[in-house]
Amino acid sequence: MASLILLRRRGFREKTEHKNILIQSSVDNVEESHRLQFSNWISKRVTELYNDGKVSKQMLSLARGPERRVTYYPGYYISGFRFHTLQRDENKKTQNSGIMVKGENQIDDVPWYGTLVDIMELRYTEGNRVVLFNCDWYDTARKGTCYKIDRYGIITVNTTRKLNTQEPFVLASQATQVFYVKGVKNKFWSFVVETNPRNAYEMTNDEIEPYQEAETQRQSMHAIQNDVEDNEID
Repeated sequence: MASLILLRRRGFREKTEHKNILIQSSVDNVEESHRLQFSNWISKRVTELYNDGKVSKQMLSLARGPERRVTYYPGYYISGFRFHTLQRDENKKTQNSGIMVKGENQIDDVPWYGTLVDIMELRYTEGNRVVLFNCDWYDTARKGTCYKIDRYGIITVNTTRKLNTQEPFVLASQATQVFYVKGVKNKFWSFVVETNPRNAYEMTNDEIEPYQEAETQRQSMHAIQNDVEDNEID
């Protein structure tokens, strides 16, 4: 699944093509077949395109998927935001686990709001390393029931209503930090407050790298890909 995210971010659109092939093949459950088969299919498809000189070596590396080992971090600093996992945020006065990603596919391009569960670094061939955020997302698809915005632009989310998705991952570079303030009248609803990047005005292009190094307090924990469900890692 991580490879699919990366390919999307680089403007690679093959998801529809694969679904159309399944439809033409008259499979019983297109969505389920797509979920199970797409990783292998995209690897073969991009290999064909690479052999024809139509995609880069980096694209080929991404399509073939990451190494089996995944490194987890409790915190990560990127683009002026210091993110912590929800577990690390527990019992702290500050809140660094709130996350927002601008919507691309939802109705009215509503942003995604959620909390950061895991910070994972994936290693690919050719020395490529990518950091993903695994998040619990609030359901912002149903405006009024789970998500509200008033005439002043103040946003509230129902923190008891989670989004049921098989794609909880986003690139660290996509994320913006927010924090949540519980409502006084209804504890199930929280106000969303966007966080300003730290010292963003002092940073030059030469100082900003695509993927910043993780915090020095590194968590020595690794997960083997086979021990985790395919739809979370692949």
